[in-house]
Amino acid sequence: LIGADVVCWPEFITPFLMTVKGLLQVSNCDDAALFLGYVCRAKNTTFRFLNEAKKMGFIVNEMTMPINNDKMGTSFLNTKNKLQAFVLKLDRGNSMWKEKPNWNDAKAKIAAPC
Repeated sequence: LIGADVVCWPEFITPFLMTVKGLLQVSNCDDAALFLGYVCRAKNTTFRFLNEAKKMGFIVNEMTMPINNDKMGTSFLNTKNKLQAFVLKLDRGNSMWKEKPNWNDAKAKIAAPC
């Protein structure tokens, strides 16, 4: 799965992660993952996203972004914020990865990003 700039509003975090989790759970590929391009606009949203992902049974790894190095700079971008990329996979060592998304959860009904 590939996503970019999809975690801007805190209300979208849970339904987004539930959707990703559901898709990865039904995948026949053990290496199925979400590759997420991300610009941190609010540290509390990033913190909430990463914590919620771990609680739901994801392993989250940050990828190195060469565009953030001193030589290239970000002057051509419309943001001064750091560009980030994350890889999310289900942590099969964590029992939470098996738990099916609860679409009746009130958080899931706030927004349906997918």
